[in-house]
Amino acid sequence: MASGDSKSSATPVRSGRLRLVSGRGSEWAPYVVRSEAQYWTGSYGQTNLADSCTTYATANIALSGTTGTTVSAVGALANGFGSITLGQPSAAGKATVCLDMASSSDGCTAGTPVSIDYLRGNWTDSTYTADPSATVLFGRAAQNTRGKWGFLYRRKNFQAALVKPRPRTPGNATRISFSVVRAVCLPVGSGWHCRSSRRR
Repeated sequence: MASGDSKSSATPVRSGRLRLVSGRGSEWAPYVVRSEAQYWTGSYGQTNLADSCTTYATANIALSGTTGTTVSAVGALANGFGSITLGQPSAAGKATVCLDMASSSDGCTAGTPVSIDYLRGNWTDSTYTADPSATVLFGRAAQNTRGKWGFLYRRKNFQAALVKPRPRTPGNATRISFSVVRAVCLPVGSGWHCRSSRRR
C-alpha cells in the first residue's frame, strides 16, 4: 500500500499469487489447465477460496511448444479456481502455458498483458516477480514410484443383453447377462501397445 492509503479494519489484506497446474493428457483430446489463487499463510500457499473476481483472457496467454494446440477457452476464477482450455493438439509432445501478468519481462510475453502483476509468484527465485506457467505433456504417461508407466486413460465398456425365457417352461425367469470389455494402452518406444480383456 502506498503512503497515505488506508483500509477498513474489517478488510483482510493477503499476499497472494496465481498458480497454473501442470499435467498430462491424451493427444486425441483437449486438456484443461487449472489455475489457482493462493495466499501465503506463513508456511505454505493456501487456496484463496474468497477469490471469485480475478479474470484473464486468451490474449493474455502465451503458448510455446510443437504440439499445435491453441487456447480455446478460459474460465474466470470462482472460489479460488479457474481454467485454461487447450484444444486437441495436432501432435504429441510438450506445451508450455504462461499467463502474462505485466508488460515487464518477467517470464513470458503474450499479445496483451492482463495487468495483475500483484499475483505474480516466486516461481523462479525467492521474489514474487515471475509469471505463472505450466507444462502439459500430450500423449505421455507418468512413471510411478516403482518405475512402471501409468495410464493416460482407462475405459470400460458395459454391454447388457436381455435373454428371454423359453416358452412353456415353468419357473424359467428372465436372465440378464453383462459383458465388460477393458482396454489398457501403454506407451512402448515411439508407439502404443494395447491389450483388451472381456469378463461376463
